[in-house]
Amino acid sequence: MEKINRAILSLGSNIEDRVTYLKRALQQIEEKIGAISQKSSVYQTEAVGFISDVPFYNMCVEVKTTLSPESLLKKTQEIEIGIGRKNKSTKFYESRKIDIDIIFYASRIIQTTALSIPHKHYANRKFVLIPLCELNDSITDPLNTLTVREALVNCSDKSEIKITDIVM
Repeated sequence: MEKINRAILSLGSNIEDRVTYLKRALQQIEEKIGAISQKSSVYQTEAVGFISDVPFYNMCVEVKTTLSPESLLKKTQEIEIGIGRKNKSTKFYESRKIDIDIIFYASRIIQTTALSIPHKHYANRKFVLIPLCELNDSITDPLNTLTVREALVNCSDKSEIKITDIVM
């Protein structure tokens, strides 16, 4: 029997219809990755790293999966492309229909050119930390042993984040 691991994913969209793209991503995650055991609220956030007239909708989910971290990355990228995401750029940020990032995978630490777990920028992004804390504020980063609540307290991101009444 394959081992089931907990993965935490962050989802974001800032191209209309944002709700539709998030819903499609959630459906695809359930079909291709594993059962979603928890979903945060949806938050409206300003773009970070570039200018956009349309704010992002962001959320986090906990998924129970038998996929390896590398297979999980491949599936998230397939979902993004299937929904209409252009290839991810490592040089600059831009608007996107859907973005799915792996934040945590069990208590694993992976640092390769293709994959960084924990996600290398999550602790500097309130749009990840706030929904993550809603899921479980005692999740501990295996790199620095801080909880995500402690990471949020230490976060220097001053961007505005508002909870929405959107139900996923």
